[in-house]
Amino acid sequence: GAPRAAARSSPARSVPCRRIGTRLPISTRLRLNTPGSLNPHRPAKNPVTQKFIQELHDEYDWLKYRPAFKRPRKKGASILQVLEKEELERRTTYEVPNAQAGDAVHITLLYEIDEPQIDNCKGLVLGRTNKGVNSSLLLYCVVANTPIVRRIPLYSPLVKDVKILYKNFLHKGKKRVRRSKLYYLLDRDAPVPAPK
Repeated sequence: GAPRAAARSSPARSVPCRRIGTRLPISTRLRLNTPGSLNPHRPAKNPVTQKFIQELHDEYDWLKYRPAFKRPRKKGASILQVLEKEELERRTTYEVPNAQAGDAVHITLLYEIDEPQIDNCKGLVLGRTNKGVNSSLLLYCVVANTPIVRRIPLYSPLVKDVKILYKNFLHKGKKRVRRSKLYYLLDRDAPVPAPK
């Protein structure tokens, strides 16, 4: 037991690799194997170990103390918000109105990007989803005497214009709509009013 302890207290320094710290105590070994963890301003408790560490510092450049990694000031979420804001400004080709649930709107959109054929759509807004670039309107409209529900993205390149025909169309403008989503209208037997 004694010779082995003596070998630990005075380790050899002839092997030029990171495994040189295997003869040291566990705490010093962890500091050796972790980049930037050997801080000369935090000396070891054992003077023999501290002397050995200092000799390693003088001989090998990879053991020199490096400051700890600094976190970037902006996190990933804030960087994504900046990118989404730039994309939103790039995609905005018309003035997006503040259409809320219960309003009657008129939407002009294209069937395809390459075709100039225009589709005019009038309907009642059942709800609005605000998710930046992915914001959309849930529209109730009547096409060929058939009621349908469409979700139209506001910042799609196919959408050319959105206009509000009537505010609070559901109550004929007499009072405001108190709900943000009007899904309950679809479950009723009475027909949902749609602008003509």
